[in-house]
Amino acid sequence: MLKFGFITEIDHAKGCVRVNFASDQIVSNPLPVSVPASKKDKYTFPFSINEQVWCLMDENCEFGVVGGAIYSQKDFPPQGAREDKLITEMNDGTFRLEIDKASGKFKISNPEVSFKELFEDLKILIENLKVKTSSGPSAGLLPDTIERLNQFEQKYEKILS
Repeated sequence: MLKFGFITEIDHAKGCVRVNFASDQIVSNPLPVSVPASKKDKYTFPFSINEQVWCLMDENCEFGVVGGAIYSQKDFPPQGAREDKLITEMNDGTFRLEIDKASGKFKISNPEVSFKELFEDLKILIENLKVKTSSGPSAGLLPDTIERLNQFEQKYEKILS
């Protein structure tokens, strides 16, 4: 049966949580948490104590699985959420990843490191590698290196725009 509750304990090493089902006045046994993959590829679950989750449980609420967290009247989706965006955001503001499915572009936000600034710095470094003369790039770089730099420039220009 489908049950809703709040996490009371987390065992990250075992991939389990205990859930308080207030409507039944019980706290579950340790329950496994559903993840995208657990054999070769591994995922962790960043749940918090008192996070609201949904569970599939047996009729006695002895065995089950946590399917995931849910938004509530207190906990909202991240700002900018829409059907064509995937957003991962840390609550302390240290990291935010936005992937725009419509355009294929992504944005990474971090208050200490701007990835856009890093790419802009890289662009300057690449430009400085190219020694320009009136007849084009100097012979200081091999033609295939110049071509690869040009290809790289085109790729990161797409990311920056």
